Amino acid sequence: MTYDMGTGFSPVATFNAPLREVPQDPMPAADRRWNNVVGAVEYYVRHGVRPDKLVLGTPFYGRGFRVREAGPDHGLYQPCESAFWVDGYDEVQRLRATPGWTEHWHPVARSPWLYNAAERKFVSYENPRSIGIRARYAKDRGLRGTFMWNSATTTRGTAC
Repeated sequence: MTYDMGTGFSPVATFNAPLREVPQDPMPAADRRWNNVVGAVEYYVRHGVRPDKLVLGTPFYGRGFRVREAGPDHGLYQPCESAFWVDGYDEVQRLRATPGWTEHWHPVARSPWLYNAAERKFVSYENPRSIGIRARYAKDRGLRGTFMWNSATTTRGTAC
């Protein structure tokens, strides 16, 4: 499972499935090391699981956070007050087309996010670009393959 790295239990708005460790993430370094796609795969390989036995999961839903203040970095790593779901890529596209939402890309996490400063809402999701990067990583690393997870089968929560 290489998603749900940032959840409603995260104290800050963060990525659902960052590709790599982001040094600016306020999570303790010992935890941050494994809390990303590459880190999760390497954890299992380091503990004896062959890469060809691993399948990389990609979320096909968005993870949203309402941040306490409209601070710097377009909501990223800002303290949050609640969490919410974005059900699938169609809803992400609807948000992208709604005035007030801006799209951003993180060069290390290799993930997009949306931010609405007026509503203080941050949404982490995957798009065709980030999904392609993860599929290429799985192939290059010799993993068995990839799979996707849709939020329709996932329990929802609002903690933060």
